[in-house]
Amino acid sequence: MKNKKKCTVVLIFIVTLFFSHDISAQGWEWQNPLPIGNRINCMDFVDSLNGWYGCGAGTIIHTPNGGDTWDIITTGFNNLYIESIDFIDTDKGWAAGREDNGNSRVIHTTDGGVTWMLQLSSFKSSTNPWIRFKDNNHGCLGTGSGEIYYTTDGGCHWTLGWQGRSGIVRSIVFMDTTHIWAEGEGIPLLYSEDGGRSWTADTTGILGTRVFFSDSLHGWITSRKRMIRTIDSGKTWLYDLPEFTEAVLTDVFFFDTLTGWVTTSSDGIFRTLDGGYTWERIISRGIPDFFGNGAHVFFTPQSGWMGFNRTWDGGKTLHNQRKGFTKHTISGIDFIDSNIGWAVGWDGSIAKTTDGGKSWHVQWNNPEHRLNGVFVLDENYVWAVGWGGLIVYTRDGGINWKQKIIKMSELKNPHWAVTFVNRFDGWIVGGYDDVGGWVLHTADGGETWEAQMQEGLPIWVDVAFTDRNTGWLVGEGGSDYTKGAIYHTVDGGNTWMPQLDNQTRNFRAVCFIDVSTGWICGRDWIYHTSDGGENWEVQIENEYMFPWDLCFIDENTGWTCGLIGMVFHTTDGGATWEKQYTGTTQLLHTIDFLDKNTGWVAGDYGSILHTNTGGDTNADVMFVSDCSPKGFELHPNVPNPFNARTTISYDLTHNGPVEITVYDVLGRQVSTILDAIQPAGHHRAVWNGTDDRGRDVPSGMYLYRLKFGSGIEEKGKMMLIR
Repeated sequence: MKNKKKCTVVLIFIVTLFFSHDISAQGWEWQNPLPIGNRINCMDFVDSLNGWYGCGAGTIIHTPNGGDTWDIITTGFNNLYIESIDFIDTDKGWAAGREDNGNSRVIHTTDGGVTWMLQLSSFKSSTNPWIRFKDNNHGCLGTGSGEIYYTTDGGCHWTLGWQGRSGIVRSIVFMDTTHIWAEGEGIPLLYSEDGGRSWTADTTGILGTRVFFSDSLHGWITSRKRMIRTIDSGKTWLYDLPEFTEAVLTDVFFFDTLTGWVTTSSDGIFRTLDGGYTWERIISRGIPDFFGNGAHVFFTPQSGWMGFNRTWDGGKTLHNQRKGFTKHTISGIDFIDSNIGWAVGWDGSIAKTTDGGKSWHVQWNNPEHRLNGVFVLDENYVWAVGWGGLIVYTRDGGINWKQKIIKMSELKNPHWAVTFVNRFDGWIVGGYDDVGGWVLHTADGGETWEAQMQEGLPIWVDVAFTDRNTGWLVGEGGSDYTKGAIYHTVDGGNTWMPQLDNQTRNFRAVCFIDVSTGWICGRDWIYHTSDGGENWEVQIENEYMFPWDLCFIDENTGWTCGLIGMVFHTTDGGATWEKQYTGTTQLLHTIDFLDKNTGWVAGDYGSILHTNTGGDTNADVMFVSDCSPKGFELHPNVPNPFNARTTISYDLTHNGPVEITVYDVLGRQVSTILDAIQPAGHHRAVWNGTDDRGRDVPSGMYLYRLKFGSGIEEKGKMMLIR
């Protein structure tokens, strides 16, 4: 729906889909960038060949050959934002993350990541859970709430070992199955000698973020400006290394006792060759294309990975594994058939594909101007518009491009959308807060343009015409630009009349399939008309839908795209919508379909995804727990006694309704802390010492009862101490 400015040089940049394989068989698959455009949050390698990266939308990318090829794995947990991943060999691994609804999960694989199974269905973590395993049985899970859980059975059961009141656990290091170190933000340096069952907190005032050991003796802690080290397994920590930066050190990796790397919050990446006595800044910025946990791994002093970047010279040169014609927002995409299409972006590029999106060729580029929209009439005629009053067009399929600058004020002058009904008649809409909105019309294919309307607000953001006379505009108005409007013309734009004006919602996109049938969408609603806009009805209001653009191919079949990778599909004209799994959490700005099967969406970070199934997928199936309980069991609450909160764990042999209720010693009900249907497996529930109204209850003995199904009941006792 949007476009940008001027032509300087034609360049060709080809990206070919030769290294990525999606083993999930999902309805949408990546075309740009490759292998994936999701934000990458965490990484782990077990050797120089086998590595895994965790992303949003429940996706993991895996290489079995040191980055030569990549597999895109859909875990089946589609809302899981994977923030920590750990493998102990090429088959067995664990991942932890959060979902949109606030739930956090641990999942497990025994086949290298091809299939994933749920182990821990919910735990408290405001952000960035951290999971590490020493072997097939012993592991620890740190949370964004300062807690640490431990397991001795491969993750089937987790028990609280450290209950922090705040902070974020950023690192866990196993020396062996019993001796463990942990460090993070807002928590003390912690040490366990019993496999995580209990922890001793440092009392010397060490303020760090991560801890790392290169062997059983030598370890380092990242702190502000400097590193803190030990040479005796942590019995003593030394402050003898010099300060070398004003920034906070955020991550650390040592290959041996001498060669190590640290990343900083704002001062780049440093390397030492003498155990930390001297540091060289090897990169002036942070690790590109990486946003999360475990940023380094090296297999020799020269060869390794920094985030999603390969290096062969100790980190001085980074080779990004993502390939694409742009990593900037793609704001418009339009196809004329299953092979030929164009995309435009905020980096001022226009790219063409002739193989359905498998490869893209940049035909025109000017990074000084942001492109906002594109319209493709046929294989020769294409128009794009953008900021600075820019209009770019071709009449030979992109071999040659012409540009015009038509400014409506002295400021930014963004044109937002463009449409044509033939090779001659076209319209551009735009607007900005200094002058309001405008409509431009051409009758000669774009050689000349005249203003049809320019009268302040609304700011027009999209336009649709069904013939050279009949068209609609949508936009946003009001003093705060939150009030929507839709205008209509029956004389080619010479006069425009409001159909909806000064609405209490803004509009982003409009689509008409004929002179009668159309739809408009906004922040969380979709309107529909069957009489050319004389009457509009609200089809859906859904605060979680966030439609940014929409596309219909007939009176029944349509799609919307929008925030956090969401695509919705309707087969009944918009009366009902079904969410599709796209495999991304990027904001999707634009969508285009040719028929019921063939379509594309595009958006932030250069994301382009394609479907030849109409977007339908069966990827919403979640695998059940791989920890099969031998029977129903209620475990003692931990801790007990407790002060702030306590955790009740239990095992279910099959799906069923679960109710957990707390009573006082007189048998009076205090609180129902769980009432839900849950799957088979190990589960936990937390009571924070409050009643059903959220009021703190006094110290004393309390009883809890777990009721499962129609007849199974178990009870326990717990002591609250204020």
